[in-house]
Amino acid sequence: MSKTPSIEQRLEQLEHSLRQARVGNRVLATVLLGCVATVILATARPSESEPAGAEVRARAFVLVDEAGRTRGKLSMTDEGSCLMLMNETDQQRVSLVSAKTGPRLALQDEDNKVRLVVAAPKSGPTIALIANGVPRATLSDGSLGPRLNFNSPAGKPLSWIGEADGLPALVMLDHLEKVRVQLNTSKEDVSFMLQDDAERTRASFKVTNSRSQLSLFDKGKGSLIATVEDEHQPVLTLGDDTGVLRTLLTADTDGLVLFGSDQKPRWKAP
Repeated sequence: MSKTPSIEQRLEQLEHSLRQARVGNRVLATVLLGCVATVILATARPSESEPAGAEVRARAFVLVDEAGRTRGKLSMTDEGSCLMLMNETDQQRVSLVSAKTGPRLALQDEDNKVRLVVAAPKSGPTIALIANGVPRATLSDGSLGPRLNFNSPAGKPLSWIGEADGLPALVMLDHLEKVRVQLNTSKEDVSFMLQDDAERTRASFKVTNSRSQLSLFDKGKGSLIATVEDEHQPVLTLGDDTGVLRTLLTADTDGLVLFGSDQKPRWKAP
């Protein structure tokens, strides 16, 4: 598997969650649009002398509370049309922007820091949870399929759950963004792999419908492989650093067999 892509660029379980998120987004968008419509209608209601269907045009609409404080504003900005909602202390808490890169909804905390962003750029819809200006978790559906990413406080990727070659996968990375742990599933098997700092597989465990296999590797091609297969005796094999089988141990009539570098048996017991 190739190295995990960046945060902006995927598990059958996530698809269900993503569908739920999309439904939530649509509901949220409907509510926000309802708020916008309410502001517009309240501001642009025609007088009795104004003919039905008359149009009110403006660059901004402002919503104020009973104390005259600004609580909402619909206006044009450098990014595009924007809806902003403020609290009672005039802090901006919600913004909805229709930008050139795509629509974006942002929620801010009481310290005026953005904590949640929902966006739909050309690369695919994205939901981001943010702390101190850094996306700590993102759910996206881009060219690589749906993915849930987790990041460090510095914004470096730590792990992701999603698709790899069209199949569910879990990947964990170290502080240097090297892939160290992989969990993959397919129609044929489930595999768990541990990798070194050069992203070489050093240990793996694979399970199929009829076989379980534990493999250990050195930095080269040397290996120790233990296999248990249905209706067969367990097998242990040792390979040298060139990948050549040198030892075979079974629980049946073969017993212990030692091979030369030419892969021909040199010794056997019993």
